[in-house]
Amino acid sequence: TPFAARAHCKCTCATSYPSVGIYDVKRLPGSPKWTANAIHTWQIWKREHQWRLHTWIRGIGETPLMDDGEVVHPTYVVVNLDGAWHAPNHKLALNVGVRNVSNTSYSGWHQLNGVFGKLYNPAPPRTWFVSATWSL
Repeated sequence: TPFAARAHCKCTCATSYPSVGIYDVKRLPGSPKWTANAIHTWQIWKREHQWRLHTWIRGIGETPLMDDGEVVHPTYVVVNLDGAWHAPNHKLALNVGVRNVSNTSYSGWHQLNGVFGKLYNPAPPRTWFVSATWSL
């Protein structure tokens, strides 16, 4: 056929440390209260050309950073988008995209019970990228 399309979507959600009876279970440092991911990939083919659009949305709940649970990293949501074009006969692939679309301030690398008040390293702000791949 001259044209075909396919979409794939995957969603996950998890929660940790629910209440047990009348007592709340203490959350471990670095363990977010909840996490959620939604990944969507859409592909389209037209003759020998392939196009792909990929979206990843990741949400992380409030995360304790110290044993006492008093200091937390706030809840955040990050969106990443990228698109690709691939022509198999030419062995060339081009990608373009943006990471952290909404320029969310967050950390993906916590230093639990960090010394000197350093509890996390900030993640990069909104980042654009372009890449090309040549297959031999």
